[in-house]
Amino acid sequence: MRESSVTNVSETNRRVRLTLDQLESRWCPAVADLVVTNADGFVEVPDGTTFTPIITVTNNGPETANAVSIVDHFPTSPLTTINWTASATGGAFVAPTGGFSSIAALATLPAGGSVTFTVRVSTNIRISGAFTHTAVASHAAVASPGTSDTDPDLTNNAATDTTIISTRSIRDSEQIADSFGSRLYATGSDAGAPGDVRVYDAATGQLRYSFQPFGAFLGGVRVATGDVTGDGREDIVVGAGPGAGPHVKVYDGYDLRELASFFAFDAGFQGGVYVAAARFNVPGPGFSRQIPGHVVVGAGAGADPHVSVFRVENGGVGPDTFLASFLAYDASFRGGVRVAAADVDGQPGDELVTGAGPGAAPHVEVFTRDGLMTASFLAYDAGFAGGVYVSAGNIDGIAGGEIVTGAGTSHVKVFSAGNSTPRASFLTFDGFNGEARVAVVDRDGDGRDDLVLGAGPGAGPQVRILSGLTLSPLDGFFAYTSTFTGGIFVG
Repeated sequence: MRESSVTNVSETNRRVRLTLDQLESRWCPAVADLVVTNADGFVEVPDGTTFTPIITVTNNGPETANAVSIVDHFPTSPLTTINWTASATGGAFVAPTGGFSSIAALATLPAGGSVTFTVRVSTNIRISGAFTHTAVASHAAVASPGTSDTDPDLTNNAATDTTIISTRSIRDSEQIADSFGSRLYATGSDAGAPGDVRVYDAATGQLRYSFQPFGAFLGGVRVATGDVTGDGREDIVVGAGPGAGPHVKVYDGYDLRELASFFAFDAGFQGGVYVAAARFNVPGPGFSRQIPGHVVVGAGAGADPHVSVFRVENGGVGPDTFLASFLAYDASFRGGVRVAAADVDGQPGDELVTGAGPGAAPHVEVFTRDGLMTASFLAYDAGFAGGVYVSAGNIDGIAGGEIVTGAGTSHVKVFSAGNSTPRASFLTFDGFNGEARVAVVDRDGDGRDDLVLGAGPGAGPQVRILSGLTLSPLDGFFAYTSTFTGGIFVG
C-alpha cells in the first residue's frame, strides 16, 4: 500500500505539473527574438538562368517559440518555375518541408534553433525585371486566450531581397556573330608551370584574359569554350590536370565572373579531367537547348573511362544538375577520355565526341547525351596507341558537322561525322613528333569553323590557326614564353 500511494502521488504531481505548464504556455507567453535573413548572392542575373535565394529564420531566444508563422510571397513574373525545400536545425521543426510558388509554413524554434528555405527560381528567356520578395517571421497567436509569444526586437523579423533579371540573350544573331567577344578560343598551359589560361577574341585575335584558375597548381589546365550562359557569347570551361582533384570551373566569357566550381568525379581521383561545353536538345522546363548550358567531363588516366554531363546554373551544380554518366570505352581501359561536343548529325542539339587516351587503339566515338553510341571509327592506324585528341564543329557550313583529331607526330585529321575516311590529313608542326591538340573556332568570321592547333610537350607553346576549308594559315603565335616546352591545350 505504501508503494502504491507513493506512485499515485507521483503521477498526480506529474499531471499537476503538465497542467501548470500548459496554463503557463497559454497565460505567460514566451519571450523569443526571431531573426530573418534573405539573400541569393546576386545583384543581377541573366535571363534564362536559375538562381537560389536562401531564407533563414533563427530564434535568438531566450525561450522557445512554440508557433512561428513564416511567409514569403514570390512574384509570378518573369519566372518559369519556383520550388523550395525547408530544413531545420538545433531541434527546430517546420511544416511543410517543401512546395511550389510562395512559402507559407509553421515552425517550432527552440532558442538557437533555425529553419532554412532553399528556393529555386528559374527565369524565362528574353524577360527582364526586378525579382523582389520579403520573408517575414511572426509569432502566431496562442489559440485559447488569443495571446502570442513576445518578440523583443521586431526590426529583424523581415528581410527583403531584390535581384535584377536582365535580358542578355542577343536577338540579332548576325550582330552577335560579329561583335567583340562573342567568339572566343583559349589556351591552357600543360604541366610544369602554374596552370595559365589565356582567352582570345576570335574576331580580332586580341588577348582578352589571362588567369590561373587553380592558383599555383603545376599539373596543367585543360580548356574549352562554348556558350554556357545562353547569352550568345562564349564562356570558358577549365579542368585541372593530373595531381589535383577532378576540379572543373566555368567562367562567364563576358566579364570572367565565376559561374561554377565543382568536382566532376570522386574527390580522391587525381588523374585530371578533360572538358567540353555543350548545348543539348533536351525537352522539359529548365532543359532548353541553349539555356542553361551543359558541361561534359571526361576522366583522365587512372580511372574507368567515364564521361559525365552536368547542367550548370548560376552558383554551380547541385544534385539535380547531374544529368548523365556512362563509360565511353571498355571498363578495363585506364588511359583517359578526351571529350568534345558539337552538332555533328545535323539535327537540333549537340552530340558528344570522345577520343581514347594512351594505351588503346585510336578509337573515336560519337554519343548522344545519354550515352547511346551513334558512330565509332579508328582515326589512325589500329596499331597506334598514343592517344587521340578530339574536337568538332561545322567546317564546311553544311548541316552536320566535322570531327577533328590530333595525335602524335603532330598529325591532324578532319572527318565528316562518323566517316572513317578523312577529308584532310596533314602534319601541323614541322619537325615535331609530339602531340597535336585540337579545337575549332570561326576565326575569320565567315560562319564556318576553322582549326585551332596547339603543340604538346616537347615543343614551344605554339598555336596555329588554319582555315577549315583551305587549310591556309590565319594566325600563329606563341601563347606563353618561348622557353616553355610543357605543351599547351587549346579549346
